[in-house]
Amino acid sequence: MKSAKDLMPCDGPTHRHYRIVHISSAHPVTDSRIFQKQCKTLAASGFEVILIACDSKTIYDKQVRIVTYRRCVNRLGRMLYATLPVLKLAIREDGDLYHLHDPELLITGQLLRLFKKKVVFDMHENLPKALLTKYWIPSHLRVFISTLFKCIQRVLLQRVYIIFAEKSYSEEYNWARDSEVVLNMPLVEHLNSVQATKYAVTTIGYLGAISEGRGLLSMVDAVRTVRNVGFDVQCIIIGADNNNLKGLIENSLRDNGVWGYVNLLGYLPGPHAWQHIAKCHIGFALLKREPNYVQSYPTKIFEYMALGIPVVASNFPLYRSVIEKYRCGICVDPDDIEEISSAIIKLISKPDLAESMGRAGKAAVKRYFNWENEKGKLIAFYDKVLSSR
Repeated sequence: MKSAKDLMPCDGPTHRHYRIVHISSAHPVTDSRIFQKQCKTLAASGFEVILIACDSKTIYDKQVRIVTYRRCVNRLGRMLYATLPVLKLAIREDGDLYHLHDPELLITGQLLRLFKKKVVFDMHENLPKALLTKYWIPSHLRVFISTLFKCIQRVLLQRVYIIFAEKSYSEEYNWARDSEVVLNMPLVEHLNSVQATKYAVTTIGYLGAISEGRGLLSMVDAVRTVRNVGFDVQCIIIGADNNNLKGLIENSLRDNGVWGYVNLLGYLPGPHAWQHIAKCHIGFALLKREPNYVQSYPTKIFEYMALGIPVVASNFPLYRSVIEKYRCGICVDPDDIEEISSAIIKLISKPDLAESMGRAGKAAVKRYFNWENEKGKLIAFYDKVLSSR
């Protein structure tokens, strides 16, 4: 098979004429960070981009060539059975650089290195820390598994280039020499194009994966409390229920008397999700004090800000450094329902304050917290990796 450099026209910078293969075994093809931001950015910059991802249907895109394979049904299946099928597809593409997005692909990465391929690993989360709170791991085994994975991960990351999605990750992996921090900031131009009329009833929106650790029950309790003191308020929750919490959610809604006022819309693609959130008056980001959340920016905060709605978020120092500095919301104890409820009531009772916070957040995202400021780091890092020996 000819290389990408033989196939592509020579009408631009020659160092951009490379074939880049992104691989994910867990994320959907349309994942915002992988597809919408990274792959699209690279394709627009002159790279030939292929995305290998697990999906049951064939998907076409004008800029990015998408190769799909059958999804494994569970985590164990991904870890045990994804390596060889993905490796075969990856080798077939004959890429100049392979960009991996899931920890179970690190074995694939080391095998690709045996074929003299350059490999980048994108660390979306600090998994050793995240394992300490995973519900599917017995609590008495979490420290052991976290420590074990940290040791294995260090071995598998040898001679692999690393992109960190958070600055805090790079600080903990200070032994990684060839790395770059590329934050998962929003696509402001997409969010700015969203036009929506607000819901007639005061509505609080949540966008993201659904779990207890991400504040699900706190949101339900806060809506109940605010309604009980006489405020007509509702909540929409948009996101995938990867943890099979539907029964727990429905029971909580019935038990708390908010059935019909908290609406679960499930997973929606970005444009559709943003359309609903833009109609809301407040955005929720009540993540719990789990190690991986405390030190990681939730992209949802910046999406709320870009859509011009004030944020009620956990009072972690990292979140406060944005929300309080730019006066775009209120930080609260994510476990204190009264404090959360008071913040909601304050924003409902003072619409001028809520509006000014929305404007301030939108201005901050436009200037500081956006993908435009991050994509240059991604391309520069690629150029460095591709030019290295």
